Amino acid sequence: MKVFVIGLGEVGGPLMELIQPHHEVFGIDIKPLEGLPRCEVMHICFPYVEPEKFVKEALRYIAEHKPRITIINSTVGPGTTRRIAAESRSAVVYSPVRGKHKKMKQDMLHYVKFVGAEDQAAGKIACEHFQSIGMRTRLLSSPEAAELAKVTETTYFGLMIAWAQEVERNLGPAMMKLLRSTRKSLSSRL
Repeated sequence: MKVFVIGLGEVGGPLMELIQPHHEVFGIDIKPLEGLPRCEVMHICFPYVEPEKFVKEALRYIAEHKPRITIINSTVGPGTTRRIAAESRSAVVYSPVRGKHKKMKQDMLHYVKFVGAEDQAAGKIACEHFQSIGMRTRLLSSPEAAELAKVTETTYFGLMIAWAQEVERNLGPAMMKLLRSTRKSLSSRL
């Protein structure tokens, strides 16, 4: 299977490394590659900084490479995947990346890979693709369900970081050490 990964940063780079042992994979980043074959699966992994620009670029890559299925891995606003699927008139699903950037490759294999798809058949193709590289998957009811879950998870994670920083600032490093040891003790009992 030929797979393209568009964007080789903190998400695309590790994803490409996971795909390489299992499929023929091509990474596309800042410099476009010439003479590429048609791909079955195309992963979108570039940042969603400006929504309109993101949609335009995703549509351009889909039109240029005509993949059987496009998987958006970038964190996007709810409705983005459905819009790209409608405007490209092709199979597009959303599958957010979960994990810490420091150990992204390991975390990609650790966490369940959620797939949100308007077209459940396309969602199943995406799930099979991820399973072929060793990931566990779960197909959700819609792309919006996955998009909203990702935004919610990211926001929650940010709040937890802010909480920990506030606790440390107010209670000091000794209290943080105590909290960490308590958490480890509780985790080992579950």
